[in-house]
Amino acid sequence: SGICSVQVANSDGFIVARTDRTTPGAPFGNNGTITAIAASPLDANLLWVGTSNGIVQVTRDMGKTWTKVSPPRLSGDANLTVWTMEASPHDAGVAYVGVEAPTGDFYGGPRPGNNLFGESLVALDLETGQRKWHYQFVHHGIWDHDNPSPPILGDVQIKGKRVPVVAQPSKQAFLYVLNRETGEPLFPIEERPVPTDTDIDGEKLSPTQPFPTRPP
Repeated sequence: SGICSVQVANSDGFIVARTDRTTPGAPFGNNGTITAIAASPLDANLLWVGTSNGIVQVTRDMGKTWTKVSPPRLSGDANLTVWTMEASPHDAGVAYVGVEAPTGDFYGGPRPGNNLFGESLVALDLETGQRKWHYQFVHHGIWDHDNPSPPILGDVQIKGKRVPVVAQPSKQAFLYVLNRETGEPLFPIEERPVPTDTDIDGEKLSPTQPFPTRPP
């Protein structure tokens, strides 16, 4: 049976997927519960979605966004987790999770590259654990600008057509608004040049960062 109801995460940091309105479902995770999502530069192609029982889904789409392996145990192996609460539309079978900044938050020397899926919003299929889409808000973060709050779900009218959206507030006072079915920006998000000068040994900053053009 398919997922038709989702309990959104609470302060314990859990998403609980259900196959009906009363019974926790077992097809995904640990009786339908996700406890972690993580990525490791020890294999630059892995996104791990885990439960207390271990890894339940591995996807290979990180490519060359981590350009080399960091030394073992340096800065916690540049782990990525989801520390704020997730969000899920009722009966949609999808969870939207905001991934934190890679460790260490303020120095990226051991993790050159854009560091996918760090400081990103990831849409996960609760039935299969597959990643449906992702959008990265900060490339190679060194400012601890990870997602500070749960994503906001809603519908907007554009030219008379209803569009389902997910909006992610940020520590920079930006609001990234995406089509929650496709992950495409509802309004243009521009890759703008940013300063890359640094006197920190081993640090190589991203030459561009995403800037939402709307809402103001």
